[in-house]
Amino acid sequence: MDFGEIVEPSSRAFWDDFEEVEDNCKIEVELQYQNPKSDCFPTELDRIIIIEGSNILEFLKATLIKGREPTCRIKNSLVTIYHFEEYRTIVCISEENDLNLAGALTELLEPWLKVAKKVVTISIQPKILYKGEETTDMHNATFIRGINSTLKNIPELETPNFITGLSAGAASWRYCQNMSISSYLAYVDSPTLDTLSTEPILKLLNDLEVKCDRKYVVKSRDQSHVYM
Repeated sequence: MDFGEIVEPSSRAFWDDFEEVEDNCKIEVELQYQNPKSDCFPTELDRIIIIEGSNILEFLKATLIKGREPTCRIKNSLVTIYHFEEYRTIVCISEENDLNLAGALTELLEPWLKVAKKVVTISIQPKILYKGEETTDMHNATFIRGINSTLKNIPELETPNFITGLSAGAASWRYCQNMSISSYLAYVDSPTLDTLSTEPILKLLNDLEVKCDRKYVVKSRDQSHVYM
């Protein structure tokens, strides 16, 4: 290529036209069970709850997981899976931000996606990613939108906004199989979740009849960096 020459990709769809990606560089993902006895998929499930976002595990451990051990993790990803046997529910928590893994992660969850009566995805995203007309609730620390929501108080997500990652993969798979799927997006004003910003998320979970706390009490930390 000569200096100054403009080379355009054949299509915007082929975003990796000029990226040299070798097959041996692809990341392999697989389920890693914590207990060998749990090395199987439940044949009956009432629900799968997928919660996705950055730095959400601590918040969910305090309000939803409550000391429960994970059933399995997904190797080479930031995905942890919990089986709430008493509620016949799988809770999948993803902090993975590599969108290239979404397809492979969805395939791993496919046996559960097939048998679950209901699947709900919740994506926690920064407010700055939201595009649309300003509404009253947007001045809150967190506001929520839904796709095919079963809750009447949740406004429908407007175009051109969309979901990504594992949430999008699971939702697309269920939609293509003509199976029930509801997706929610919680837009937060700060990447650091606190009592105020998590309140609407916990209300959403409770409205969806997911048993969890109604308030997140943040662990106290000395972040003042003041020495006396």
